[in-house]
Amino acid sequence: MKIQKHLLKLVRVQRIMAIRVCSAYRTISAEAVRVIAGIPPIYLLARERAETYEGKEKQEARKDLMVMWQEEMSAGRHGGWTYELLPLIEVWLNRPYGEVDYYLTQALSGHGCFRKYLFDRNRAPNDKCPTVAM
Repeated sequence: MKIQKHLLKLVRVQRIMAIRVCSAYRTISAEAVRVIAGIPPIYLLARERAETYEGKEKQEARKDLMVMWQEEMSAGRHGGWTYELLPLIEVWLNRPYGEVDYYLTQALSGHGCFRKYLFDRNRAPNDKCPTVAM
């Protein structure tokens, strides 16, 4: 994890994997897709494993991972809409119900068949809902 080039390759692979897990659009940020899919960043997972190998309790290492992940998400530049909807990652991960599917991922990420999203990518003539009377 000390060589930046190798770390970036791992992060890219993890992002693709998370996109597949929750059926997200490829334009979603790595931060948002990891939260929605429930997959912590690879470098935090590696740190957690190293800490447990060195003798730290698993629960304590997981708690530290969650704190670092939460801090990273709240200070991040990307995934703002997802963070606004899911401000506490641990609450989202420990929910007692439901699975993530294509439609829920679109709503949680803001990347989907929404007029604003399509307009921003030159796929719609305007960002107004076509069903609303003018």
